Amino acid sequence: MNPIYKFQLSANGTTQQAYPIYGDNLSKDYEKESGEEFFRAQLNGELTFERDDYTFILGQAFDTQFGLEILISYNAGSRWTSYWKGTFWKTDCKFDEDSRTVTVSVTVNDLYKAVLDGIDKEFDLIALAPEIMTVKVDKRPMIQVYVPGQTVIGCFLAGMYWETECEAVTSNQALIDTYHFANIRTQRIARVETQGSPTIPDVYMGAAPSVEGNSYSFTNGTHRLVYTYDTTGGVATQTWQIVRVSGSVVMWQYQQTGQPTVGDKTITLTALSGSGASGSVKLYIHDVPVYARYICDVETINSVATYPIPDNDLAENNRNYHRVSPYNVQNTIFFSSRLTSTPTQWGIFQPGQYYQEPAGGYYVGEYFPVARSAWGRVSIWFAFSPADWLIEEAARASVTIRDTYPIASVISVLLGQIAPGVTHSGTRLYSEFLYGTNFVTGRSQTLVITPKSNVMSINYDQPAQKAPITLRQVLNMLRDCFRCYWWIDETTGALKIEHVRYFMNGGSYTGSPSVGVDLVAQTVPRNGKPWAFGMDKYEFDKPEMAARYEFGWMDDVTKLFEGYPIDIVSGYVQKDKIEEISISQFTSDIDYILLNPSGVSKDGFAMMNIEQTETPVQTWEDGLGSEEFSANDMMGTFEWTIPENLRGKTVRLTMTATQIGSSVGVYGYTADENGSAISVKTSLFADSPTDTFEFYIEPNAEYFEVYSSEQYSFVVTSILYLVEDGTEEVWKVPYLDLNNDQVHILQNGYLAFAYLQKYYRYDMPATNYKIDGEAFTALGTKRLKKQSLKFPLLNDPNLQQLIRTNLGNGKIEKLSINLSSRGADADLSYDTE
Repeated sequence: MNPIYKFQLSANGTTQQAYPIYGDNLSKDYEKESGEEFFRAQLNGELTFERDDYTFILGQAFDTQFGLEILISYNAGSRWTSYWKGTFWKTDCKFDEDSRTVTVSVTVNDLYKAVLDGIDKEFDLIALAPEIMTVKVDKRPMIQVYVPGQTVIGCFLAGMYWETECEAVTSNQALIDTYHFANIRTQRIARVETQGSPTIPDVYMGAAPSVEGNSYSFTNGTHRLVYTYDTTGGVATQTWQIVRVSGSVVMWQYQQTGQPTVGDKTITLTALSGSGASGSVKLYIHDVPVYARYICDVETINSVATYPIPDNDLAENNRNYHRVSPYNVQNTIFFSSRLTSTPTQWGIFQPGQYYQEPAGGYYVGEYFPVARSAWGRVSIWFAFSPADWLIEEAARASVTIRDTYPIASVISVLLGQIAPGVTHSGTRLYSEFLYGTNFVTGRSQTLVITPKSNVMSINYDQPAQKAPITLRQVLNMLRDCFRCYWWIDETTGALKIEHVRYFMNGGSYTGSPSVGVDLVAQTVPRNGKPWAFGMDKYEFDKPEMAARYEFGWMDDVTKLFEGYPIDIVSGYVQKDKIEEISISQFTSDIDYILLNPSGVSKDGFAMMNIEQTETPVQTWEDGLGSEEFSANDMMGTFEWTIPENLRGKTVRLTMTATQIGSSVGVYGYTADENGSAISVKTSLFADSPTDTFEFYIEPNAEYFEVYSSEQYSFVVTSILYLVEDGTEEVWKVPYLDLNNDQVHILQNGYLAFAYLQKYYRYDMPATNYKIDGEAFTALGTKRLKKQSLKFPLLNDPNLQQLIRTNLGNGKIEKLSINLSSRGADADLSYDTE
């Protein structure tokens, strides 16, 4: 038996039962909001009010908002439940004063209305006072590579690369002494201009000799450039030869007497008789030095002291980093003479010839260009060493961002401003994906945001004072980063968020797809056939099939955070359709923000995926204020009796020597249980008159010795002893080894698009796709196979559940339920392939 309906009309606090007239076509239509996964139920059809209802409407003030509620009963009126709510104004009505009727189309009044009305309203997030979390991040060291004379410097970190402007420096000595670079490699390059035959390779190169005059030999395929310096018989002779590798035949040669000279050279070699060569070969020889250093914020790296960044450094000081250290890891700088006729991203040497990366060799991995504006016939490249991560890890400096806001609290306070009846909280009831266990990573996650200015100046005294944001920006970010969609539970008022897989599976992540209506199992009473019988017609929504996805953040970021485009491998997608995924107002490349704040907008937010970890905690108490030892006119040992409260303790001790000479050392000793002196630290030298270190004092130790080899005085001060050694839980931005290669180790890597693209594989236009040339198979495809069908529906279904037909499990895209007949018209979508 079909249900019956009751209508209630309300205005200005008064509610009365109404008796509108409506046609047999009145229906409740569920349709998705564009680009979303939630449905809103519109009442399709006009209602006509007469008599008392007409009088009630006409008698209200002109600016009155009217409410209409439809109640439904499945037991002939014994029990009523709310079925639909809407609103209208007099301006929505058509009045007929002659017939004394009013006709209106009523607009839905649901919980979505308040959210959608305010979703684009901008608020100052700080003024809304969301929950605040303290998060630790690392200031990671950056490798800078520089070629003298250039106005750009290459910046490298964890498989990432960018360039920044700098002052041109030509002095090799200044690069070493003033700016603390290391000469990581100097390449000798000889360009060849052949004026004869046969044709030979046009470039020879290799490591420049450490001393001018040392012999060298550079081979390029079929020929070799050989240089020798001979002083036999007291005559200095330099010889340059082009030698054919096959048979070691000297083909062209030039000799000159005299001492080797430093600098560029132009030399003409002439053919040797009987060699098979003719004419001459002109060599243009020059050296290209390459320098590298670390930018960091620690005073030592693996016990090696770093230096303050010079006040007039060649590159802009980013304010977050204060130290530098020479970088001299071998086999990281490469020179390539490879050219190709196929255009490459690295640019052109001359018409028809494009630069290519080095061809493998010692390091098989990714090569990054260095000083491209300096390239001539030869290109210069940097490649991370597999050992770089060890140095990088030792040079990290942990810092704290005190003002970050968990995304759940951000959503909650924004809802409080626009839709107080809608709630959101950071529990699994609101999002299994965001606040439970992420089904892709298998880990729990916490998303936080903070104004970018809090990261750009990491040691800020005062946090950002304003942070404009809208709810749409937050929800769109979750959709475009994680493929997460929101909806409102109309029963509880909870705004929930889940990954697209949840919707594809009928409202769950696990188990078989959840089916709400089974038209294969349900039969037509008059003929006994399934309701799905005879409705197996479908078509495809082809215009929605993008051929490529391209990604980007609010700011420039390094390549792995930007991600590579996803190219769909299919003949049926729209070849000219590119879907651009741009995350407005948010940036996740924390390292880039810290290292290059001038390249990042001050507006918007930094986003971090954090986790809770345990870190060591040390508590120290004062054990001694200060003790001075005077050398007077003597050299030797000065003893200090250890207080009992320090015996058997780990202590932290600072020693200061006055009038330090150029060769003075100060040595700390403690005594073991037998009274023997044991050295615990060699601490002070001429360039470090103050030093702090830690050591354990044996329980039976009675004295500590300060030893001087010269006549100077010393102060032992600031001795603290360790009370307890425990741990505390802190929130920290984790690392991700993206390629499991100990090179691409990304801080905040779970928010790099190179990783976030994993969430897209459940919702692809076709089964096969490529990222940076690598082939992948989708774990789920967009449901672009469309079917329209009719069937009876006594109760409104759960719209997230699927409908089973002969075509499979269809996802509801649109549903219209006729109130009179309870007949349903449905648009369903199925897997494309």
